[in-house]
Amino acid sequence: MGTPLSRESILAINDARIEWVAIPEWEGGFYVRSLTAAERDAWEASIVSIDDEGNRQSNMTNLRARLVVRTACVVDRSPVFMESDAEVLGTKLASAVDRAYSVAARLSGISGQDARELEKNSGAGPSAGSSSSSPSPSA
Repeated sequence: MGTPLSRESILAINDARIEWVAIPEWEGGFYVRSLTAAERDAWEASIVSIDDEGNRQSNMTNLRARLVVRTACVVDRSPVFMESDAEVLGTKLASAVDRAYSVAARLSGISGQDARELEKNSGAGPSAGSSSSSPSPSA
């Protein structure tokens, strides 16, 4: 068992992570940062919505690109992309986008099981994800 943490010590922890991702297909790379818990919830919420009749609707379109857009950054953690860039990023080579997505997912604790849960819990697609922290999704 580790050291018990106080409220103050937990709130003061800087647990953000950042990692360089080489994208050989693009002859370069960029940094990818971890999502905060609130950012992960917002990303998952962007995948699932409830219609007027209470039915879950999924939006799996550009799932990987949308995560990369939210996490790609420069060394000071400033974003590389705007959310509106996800559509265009989704037109890029799948292996390149997937390389960045895999790192973003791993840093943010999004597992393959999480991605499968997002897909199956909505019937036609994703729902709210689990909190598992396995390696990156393979959705």
